Amino acid sequence: MKPKTMRVLRLLSEQGAAPSLALVLGLWPAAALGVPGEDGAFKAYVSIPDADQVAVVDLQFGEVVRFLDVGPDPRGVDASPDGGLVYVANRFGQSVQVIDTELDEVLETIDLSGVTTTEPYDVAVAPDGSFLAVAMKNGGGEAGDGAVVLVDLATGGIREVPLGSAASPEGVVVSPDGRYVFVAGRGGMYAVDAVRGASLGAVGRASRELVATPDGGWVLAADNAVSVPDMTAHTLPLQFPGRGMAITPEGARVFATDEGRLWAYEIDVQADPIDVRDLGEVTDPVGPAQRGAYGVDIAPDGSVGMVSWRWSESVQVFDPNTLEMLGAPISTRTATDGGEPKQLVIVAGAVPPPGECLLEATSLGAPAFDPQTGLFVQRVEVTVSASHGGGVYPEGPTVRTLDRQPATGPVGCLVEALELRVEGLEPGTVLYNGRVGPDGLPMIHYEGLLTEGDRVTFVLEYYRADRRPPGEPVFVVEAVAPETTPPVEGTRFEVLRSMWLEDGRFLVEFESEPGRQYAVEYSDDLNRWLPAGPPLIAGGTKTQWIDYGPPLTPTAPEKGLQRYYRVVKLP
Repeated sequence: MKPKTMRVLRLLSEQGAAPSLALVLGLWPAAALGVPGEDGAFKAYVSIPDADQVAVVDLQFGEVVRFLDVGPDPRGVDASPDGGLVYVANRFGQSVQVIDTELDEVLETIDLSGVTTTEPYDVAVAPDGSFLAVAMKNGGGEAGDGAVVLVDLATGGIREVPLGSAASPEGVVVSPDGRYVFVAGRGGMYAVDAVRGASLGAVGRASRELVATPDGGWVLAADNAVSVPDMTAHTLPLQFPGRGMAITPEGARVFATDEGRLWAYEIDVQADPIDVRDLGEVTDPVGPAQRGAYGVDIAPDGSVGMVSWRWSESVQVFDPNTLEMLGAPISTRTATDGGEPKQLVIVAGAVPPPGECLLEATSLGAPAFDPQTGLFVQRVEVTVSASHGGGVYPEGPTVRTLDRQPATGPVGCLVEALELRVEGLEPGTVLYNGRVGPDGLPMIHYEGLLTEGDRVTFVLEYYRADRRPPGEPVFVVEAVAPETTPPVEGTRFEVLRSMWLEDGRFLVEFESEPGRQYAVEYSDDLNRWLPAGPPLIAGGTKTQWIDYGPPLTPTAPEKGLQRYYRVVKLP
């Protein structure tokens, strides 16, 4: 099963009361992320060097939809001006690969082994799409000098511009007018005349990344700014961290990483020299801090950004205006157990639209009597596949994983909710954790974003007063629209205790009045509360409720994660 994006929160025992620890895991759909959908959708392409892959991330639904195999140790990435192509520098493959962003497949490989023996480390596409600049890092020994390679994207012609053995270039950017290429290196900042294909030498101090302002007047890196075209270096009053850097389309803000955190800066290009103000860290108001901020980029319209967290093996969307993270981190772990994301680029465009979902329910065993509860328990697995009738990737599913568990993808279809109906029960049998549907059959309703390749295991509980077997259940499953759940009216009160059980389930205990009805609710963000199964009728002064996953909650409990719960005493 493909696990969902997970979020660490707390158990809410009572509004205003001190919470107790529990768990949460939840989805962050487009509305929760605040990421444009439909015509304003975005995808990110993230290099994963330790897996030799590029992750394709759908920002609208907040998940990795595909891993693309590329060359050894992919590093820098950049996109063509129209976003139709993404270029990936393969450091130890001596090549650059070209990805078609509509099909999400590798189109071609630009072989650089014949022109230099140094390592492709970063790429930048000219604003008019005419050429590609590749920063070639020194490999040491006989690997040659650091250089920039200029690739004519119309003819395929290649020109190498040596920078010197001390350059050790790691970052590259092309000026907005396409006239100059600037390189960030450990030996300094270098400028190249792209028209003549000639080095202009070192023009600034050492750095690892750099950005050009949209007006073309400045290049920023580390603690210095170089004015263009006079190539004069100016010392800034502060230092950009410079592991990864991105600038907003209008040129008002710069975001930079230090392999720890993501920082924001406000710049004024009208000042002489350019003025920079520290705005502080981009923070996550809800979840735990991720580790190892590395790559960063801003969407073409400036509405959202994304940062890669190297040590947490995830990426995360953020708001460049509020300086807050949007939604949960998105895991980049791959089927090969690699997952450290580095550089990334955001392009406009959505993943292929969903096709028709095919749902199948399979019993995982006959109902078994539980003497502790007096109920018969049966597990049923629902699998999701797609008809591929709706614009999916042409070659069909590809293996992916979000948490070291393989699953298929990309999003060939989409299910927001489903109903599992039960036929064939003996008279007098009650589906204890379900309800009766409009057709008179017992059923359960489940809400959670499911895509092609997902599997959900449901625990069904049957009750018979005579404790005889419930019959031979037959299951019918279909996708339905999510329900509009009105707020539960009643008194919310404190949970006495919560704890993990040995079998992996999670227990919540609360004081109760015999014969009174109670509802347990759960939430992943403290804003939208959903019922965790049907109401309970208390049999004593203390009531225990156990979360074992579907259909009570979207996923089975898992240690190390948290979910909000609250209990409501019904009128």
